[in-house]
Amino acid sequence: MLNSDAGFAKYSKPMCWVVAAIALLLAGFVFTGDSPTATINGLLWLALACVFAITALIVGRSAEERASTEAGEK
Repeated sequence: MLNSDAGFAKYSKPMCWVVAAIALLLAGFVFTGDSPTATINGLLWLALACVFAITALIVGRSAEERASTEAGEK
């Protein structure tokens, strides 16, 4: 069973920011492309970047809350 001691999410926040940055970069490339579907593809890449940025913010907050809770228990 997974718990807070598992440590599998140690790099989740930075990884989310990296994926968000890559998706944002790809959205810029797709928007400037000549493809007939460039707009919809660009919007999808942009949505992906937003989702990962929001996820990074949420993961960051939950990690800070967990750390403050653990410090208060000790």
